[in-house]
Amino acid sequence: MAESILFLTGHLARPRLEAVLEGMKASFAWKVLDIGVKVAALMTEEIIARRLPKPVEADKIMLPGRCRADLDRLSQRFGVPFVRGPDELKDIPGFFGRAAKASDMTKYDIQIFAEIVDASALPIEAILTRAEDYVRKGANVIDLGGLRAIARVPVDPTSRRYLTPLRHDAARLAEQLAPADTAILLGSIATPKYLEPLRPILGPKLRVPREFIGLGDMSRGSLMLRHAAEGRELTYVERA
Repeated sequence: MAESILFLTGHLARPRLEAVLEGMKASFAWKVLDIGVKVAALMTEEIIARRLPKPVEADKIMLPGRCRADLDRLSQRFGVPFVRGPDELKDIPGFFGRAAKASDMTKYDIQIFAEIVDASALPIEAILTRAEDYVRKGANVIDLGGLRAIARVPVDPTSRRYLTPLRHDAARLAEQLAPADTAILLGSIATPKYLEPLRPILGPKLRVPREFIGLGDMSRGSLMLRHAAEGRELTYVERA
């Protein structure tokens, strides 16, 4: 009787995982279970323990390569061996000793971005040389990163150096938003430095996480990490 393997994954990876497994014509029986998180790598041992139905109807359970759950504890808990697969879905056939389906990387319907980090600190000749190299390697769009220059601009709502690019980019974003879209501000909502310049441009589409109200910078960061680990989305509301 063929071995049965249950693959645990998330919302985003499920279609690709199923396509890879169907394409490799595996010698084992398989099933895919969406454990209820968007990003498969963010599933935790606690999430798996809560959401994986018992009894497990499989001989083996495979976790995504970037999932750091403890395999031994899960194996003991469910009475089924847990294994960690490769980091990339495309490498699953090779993991099982099968040749991967060749990918045609010459055809694509997306824009490939390449960033020149800290471009503001480089001479023009160096920027052009690096940009030409990125284009040869397949980039369609070259982004000039300028973190050092940005860091020198004070976050001051009375400063044109701060307000002008913020309003410019917010206006570009507003033009691209569909009627049902919203724009989420994940920065500080306790200060008017961000909300006030953005409100007139984004209007009611501008939302903030309700959970951020009353929190400081460090608390917001830890809150987002907890929600990401648990696969829970924040609650977005308009800020009065």
